[in-house]
Amino acid sequence: MLEKTRLPAIEQPDEELTRLLAGRLRVARQLSGLSQVQAGAIVGTSFQQWQKYEKGSTRICPAKLMRFAYATGHTVSWFFDVLENPITGDEQEIVALLATNPAFVRVVQLWRTLPPPEQRTALETTELLAALTRALDDRRLAA
Repeated sequence: MLEKTRLPAIEQPDEELTRLLAGRLRVARQLSGLSQVQAGAIVGTSFQQWQKYEKGSTRICPAKLMRFAYATGHTVSWFFDVLENPITGDEQEIVALLATNPAFVRVVQLWRTLPPPEQRTALETTELLAALTRALDDRRLAA
């Protein structure tokens, strides 16, 4: 016989969860470099309907979420990471700015194709570039 298990309490009301998921959908689309029209076409949704999902005025059913995850190159669980690690308004603004930069979008696309060992190597290379930039800045200030 199955014992009744208690589900953990969900702190946010439904509307708040819908809003968080909507924000995550917007970030996913921006990071994938898709417009709302392109993303909607991939999942068979109109541009207007996609807007409603991103604004949180229309709730996202599980089947749609699976399609959205596929269209943006994310896992379904990625959309719910925001519940444990909420994105602040400042972070959303930064992501929106970076996601509109084609070079950054390309870097993110390439990063996601790298296995973890190569990601570490890429990160180490980035740290070397940052150190080189600091050294050059120090030289300029000293001159």
